Amino acid sequence: MKSAILICILYLCPMAWAQMRLIPSTYRFVVETMAEDLQSPCGMALDPQSGDLLFAEKSANRISIIHEKTSYGLIRSGLEITKGLGRNGLGSHRAGGHWETPRLRRPSDLAFDSKGRLYVTEAIQGGRLLRFPDIHESTQLAEIVSTPRNSKEIGYNAVTVARDERVYIAAAKNIDSANQLFGSLMSLDREGNWWMIDYGPFTDFSRPVVSKDGKSLVVCERRHADLQWYDTESEIIFSEIPKLNGIRHIALLNNNLTIGAIEQDDGTWSIVECDPKQDQVVEWLGGLGAIGGLLAHPDRPELYVSLSEEGKIIKLTVQNWPDQLPDQIAQLRKQDRDKKYLPPEQWPEFFKPFIENLNVIQPVNSHGFAQSKRSMEKVTMGEFAKAIPIISGKFKAELKAGNNVKHSKDPIEEFQFILFAPKANLITRKALVPRISLFYAKHKSGRVKTTSFMHDLMGMKLEDIKTWEEMPEVIMSFPTGYYLEPAPQSPASQIRICFAGMGLGADYFVDINPRNPKRNKMVVETSEQENAHYQLTCFPDRYGNEGQSILIANIDQLEKHWYNLGNRPIQTSIILGGIPQFNFKHSIKVDDFAAQDIVMHSPKAEAFEQISPRKDLIWPRLLVQKAAQTWGDSNF
Repeated sequence: MKSAILICILYLCPMAWAQMRLIPSTYRFVVETMAEDLQSPCGMALDPQSGDLLFAEKSANRISIIHEKTSYGLIRSGLEITKGLGRNGLGSHRAGGHWETPRLRRPSDLAFDSKGRLYVTEAIQGGRLLRFPDIHESTQLAEIVSTPRNSKEIGYNAVTVARDERVYIAAAKNIDSANQLFGSLMSLDREGNWWMIDYGPFTDFSRPVVSKDGKSLVVCERRHADLQWYDTESEIIFSEIPKLNGIRHIALLNNNLTIGAIEQDDGTWSIVECDPKQDQVVEWLGGLGAIGGLLAHPDRPELYVSLSEEGKIIKLTVQNWPDQLPDQIAQLRKQDRDKKYLPPEQWPEFFKPFIENLNVIQPVNSHGFAQSKRSMEKVTMGEFAKAIPIISGKFKAELKAGNNVKHSKDPIEEFQFILFAPKANLITRKALVPRISLFYAKHKSGRVKTTSFMHDLMGMKLEDIKTWEEMPEVIMSFPTGYYLEPAPQSPASQIRICFAGMGLGADYFVDINPRNPKRNKMVVETSEQENAHYQLTCFPDRYGNEGQSILIANIDQLEKHWYNLGNRPIQTSIILGGIPQFNFKHSIKVDDFAAQDIVMHSPKAEAFEQISPRKDLIWPRLLVQKAAQTWGDSNF
């Protein structure tokens, strides 16, 4: 029995790792006390209009402000609560009761959006995410922002708002029957949809922070002691410091330098600089009491620190801050995007007109989530590549060697191709998006060799197919295209594409190397063992890979993307039958939940259904279908 108890304690308690050695900082600091005699100060925010510092006093159940070096209560009671926002409004199961309590309860964090609206979280079971439209007009008028997980056991620890008005929150649910904490990190986009970023049992997320441009999100998970940097466009982790023992809070300085608060083994706290590139932690200031929150000034090297046990707020100012510092996060993000072939930030010039002419979507050069005001859906390059992984290119071809007589007399002068969803399933209607390759080779004489198709509706032209339901069960491009992982002796960035004639025509082997264009080549082989070797030269394209007419995007088909929860509130757990399995850093398998009595379902939750048919698949399928139908007559 003792052994069983010991195992249980080890499983439920936070794991312990060796403390990372702290390197002394070379910066000099001025430390200034901003306010004293406070009651458990924690989250902070700077008023964009006045520049005053607002902060949450958790024990006093109020939001306070520091104005002209004097602090006083600003928001506490007498609130007028309205019932939610738009389509994601307050459901009937949340009407009345504590949801409309006219006072703050354990406020934990606060943040302003670009319009000056103030968001406040309550870290208490049955907590709320509140939004104050204009605190300069009224500190009593507040709206409840309805969240996906509306269980009374959930509280909200932190909130951050990016410049594009995306709201990020950290939530926690205490499950008494299992004596555990179940944490989640979510985001609300401008269209009213909630996204799950990360979640899992035994997780406790601190306040996430966003870079100025909104492209990077830094997340601290306190139980597992993980510090992660997310790419908000591709929705994946691009860097991390795992097992950073004692990490509790984070902030981003004006050059995107990540600052953290660490609890030491001796009970003291330190302010540290976290550098994932060097995998090191530099101590700025140590020997502090418990820290309740961090806040960096957006334009100056200043850091606000709330000391929860001492009841005061201090400000650190760096004296010897360099005039120019490299953007640490931007460097890491670019390095990761290049390594993983993530989509470019704008549509390549050679590729965009072809997509526009299909009249399925409207390609837009913008970041984040494009809001459509027309019947044609607006899609960014990142959204396109997430739905349809792709390899594509346009080249000039020059014959270099070979014994193929036909090619010697009439060589290929231009070569183009598209691979939609490379390595995906060939079973067309069972795949989210069909795997189709499109091939185009123009010879010197004007003769053109292009893709033809083989499928199970023999005698029916692909051009005659009108709807997805009419698509063949199996469809293969002829020649068929796929890409191979590079051989060990090949350059790391090289991709080989094989258009196999399957005995009915020539085989084309194409090597693409965006970072070393001199390696771009094509070899044509016939069944008679004749061959022709071509040097491929890209056209200039400022938005293509490495400034060339090449597009390689999302071919790894990375699985750990954020999950769209939609805009309908779910009363209890989001882990329901019929919803695809989540695959996040701190999650566990759905099957594991089924074996444990730690997920509390309700009739409303069980009745929740995903919208069917999946609207997110309509345009990708139609686009690939129309591209295949028009290729050859209309290409790059």
